[in-house]
Amino acid sequence: MKTVKLKNEKDPRINNFIQAEITHCKQHRIKIELIEVESVDVSGTACGGFFIDEPKPKIVVATDKPLEKWLPIFVHESCHKDQFIEKDPVWTAKIKKHFDANNIFDQWINHACELNPRQLSSVIRQIIALELDCEQRAVQKIQKYDLPIDVKEYTQKANAYIWQHRAIQKTRSWGNETAHESKELWQQMPVDFCSRYARISTKMLDLFKKHCG
Repeated sequence: MKTVKLKNEKDPRINNFIQAEITHCKQHRIKIELIEVESVDVSGTACGGFFIDEPKPKIVVATDKPLEKWLPIFVHESCHKDQFIEKDPVWTAKIKKHFDANNIFDQWINHACELNPRQLSSVIRQIIALELDCEQRAVQKIQKYDLPIDVKEYTQKANAYIWQHRAIQKTRSWGNETAHESKELWQQMPVDFCSRYARISTKMLDLFKKHCG
């Protein structure tokens, strides 16, 4: 894989953001990779980007796509990095003090483990708290750097991603398409973050079943 040599963007706002993130990562000894590929792999799953804290912290983002596609991913993952640096409780929280909620959720989806309704709800609640905090940070960062990202659209996609966890609670599957990539779905999401994500309505669940499979 080839690390991208950052070009001089015509928009200085983008340059300012990227350089600020590179500097911040260097200060905290976090590796940052902008890779010229269509997708990157994390735990055997292809995605647009990720942040991990073990075995060594790093941000990796796939950039072989239009800037408007990978820049929001970079912003999102940089906010997970911020959670890690700040040791935010939503980042450090563990199920029964030892287990990562996302790992348990993935294992449950893949039928590698079973969870009773109460356990599953607890796992999803913890994931949603983590992702909601990250998405709210992302919107603040977009506004701080005046990035060319539509905040309304970003928030709708973020809501689709968050609510998808509640849909999966019912379907036990990510489906054929991630919610934030389905325009027919995310356009029907709220333009503001919700006060609660505790229960998904029948109408919204039907939307996920229809557009994500």
